[in-house]
Amino acid sequence: MIVFLHIAGLALVSANQEAIFPWHKKPAKTPPFDPKEFEAKVDRTVGKLLFENKLADHTLYSGVAGGNQFATIWVRDFCHATGGLLLKPSWRIGSKDVPSKQIVLSTLKEILSLIHDGQDDSKIKIPRALDSLGAHEDLLTFKVLKGGADLKKKVVWPFGEKDPGVGMQKFPHGKMYGYFKGEAGASETCDAGYLLILAFTRVAPLLNDTELTDFLQSSKDKLKKAIDFYSSAHRWETRNDKWYFNQTAWSEWKDSVKQEGISSYSNLQLVEALTKLIKLMKNDNRVAGALAEAKLFGPRFGSTGPQKLGDGSNGQYDALLGHLHDWTMDVYDYFHDNSTGLLRELDSHKDKELLKISHIDANLQWLETNEHSQEAQKLISLSKISEAFVQRNHGGGLRTLHGINTLGWPQKEVSPGKSVIGLYQYHGTFAWSWWTCWFAEIAAKESNTELAQELLQFIWRTQYDSALGDQKFSNYISEVYSNTHIVHTIGYVSETPFLWGSSYCVRAIEALKQTQAATTATPAALEEEGQLKHEVNQVNNTALFENAEAESEPKQRLSRRFSLRSNAKLEATLQGSDEAMFLQEL
Repeated sequence: MIVFLHIAGLALVSANQEAIFPWHKKPAKTPPFDPKEFEAKVDRTVGKLLFENKLADHTLYSGVAGGNQFATIWVRDFCHATGGLLLKPSWRIGSKDVPSKQIVLSTLKEILSLIHDGQDDSKIKIPRALDSLGAHEDLLTFKVLKGGADLKKKVVWPFGEKDPGVGMQKFPHGKMYGYFKGEAGASETCDAGYLLILAFTRVAPLLNDTELTDFLQSSKDKLKKAIDFYSSAHRWETRNDKWYFNQTAWSEWKDSVKQEGISSYSNLQLVEALTKLIKLMKNDNRVAGALAEAKLFGPRFGSTGPQKLGDGSNGQYDALLGHLHDWTMDVYDYFHDNSTGLLRELDSHKDKELLKISHIDANLQWLETNEHSQEAQKLISLSKISEAFVQRNHGGGLRTLHGINTLGWPQKEVSPGKSVIGLYQYHGTFAWSWWTCWFAEIAAKESNTELAQELLQFIWRTQYDSALGDQKFSNYISEVYSNTHIVHTIGYVSETPFLWGSSYCVRAIEALKQTQAATTATPAALEEEGQLKHEVNQVNNTALFENAEAESEPKQRLSRRFSLRSNAKLEATLQGSDEAMFLQEL
């Protein structure tokens, strides 16, 4: 109740802050994009969130999801972050350089140790988050609310510390506990298991013999449970006589929306994790031996009963990989929308309204899952994704991004609690730093350096949000953006600094460096790259000019044509501030 009243008071101040504190909206200057300074912001963000926790029998090196409301080890966020963390040999924690593989391995062991086995595979419980608050689940809820209120205070209050990376919430310290409850009464996190598998496949090749042996001896049984989680028949449904993983409500990353049913995104992520695991087992007998008894859902793999991963004899792993490829193509066949060239997101009890919507996550995941298949990558193109989810200004520059190719999720799909605090579009049209940088990474890998740089430049200039005055958000990478602003609603401020987003920025930066290095191998390429940089700078300057021009217009005169382009040419013309603000602030 105390936290609620605190939030309500801050919201009241926020709603009338311009009248009370006319100096609050001091415009922030946006300097030209500087790749080195951008990388420094990214590294600063990651560094702020890594920590050491000395326990009785071991030391935990890990990272919290954010510095304020998410100053906790969130399993999903950390597992996603491993892809970026492991691209650098070490990270600074306190006064020491800690190998990145040690940070990942240490956290994996801690998370796996807190998995609850259950009486059978249907009862396995994988934690959503880890902290040292105590055993009661409500303690984590209180910490989230308090952290959010304190961050809001930094934005709306005219006095005190303004840097979101200073005076952060307490990081975990002492004995760790697992927390399992999610949004709207959700009792599980459907993606935690396969994200743990994916994180393991990333770190295992970097371990020496002793490190890998020690990890498997201590954690193989719990890692098998993370795999077994997906073997239970109650988690699967058929469409057109094909089996698909079926997720429970409020249990994936878009947890402000129900997302109950068969998700193209979740199925493709599960395929990616299992594919990488089986390839690892095929190449490493120690991993194969440790996980041979782990179970898959048999009917998806051509078996009437549970399918064990096995030891790879008699071509077993190749057969499993073949079934995974078939599963991938089944996702395409069922979810592909011929009118847009995109994958639709969700089949929730065959709800026709939901089945029309595409989210950027599934379409980027298609390219990630099929990274080494040119045939599959032709089916979902980068250009189609860009047309659908990138909004450009009149000069052709990238203005903003949107998560879905419609004006919003149906109201029945969105958590009422999120709508009340201005987050109706939290997992809808809002742009997240993690998938924006993921988009940039994929673009760079496909040699589209122009698009990759545009996406990173969007992050760069949006961090200098004039609506936040002279707050020091520009020092870091934030969580989520709305239109051309860092999200700042009546009851919520975008988490800053944010680990998941900054780790994907690491991935994008490294991919762009590699692609640019490859294209500078010849004099002709050097000339072409110079011309490209010139063109990108022109686009960036145009975007900055039009951004500044747009922000200088009074809101009551706002008249904007807003288009979400796909093959279907879905367009909506918004006239007047009420409709425009609906898209900007909800």
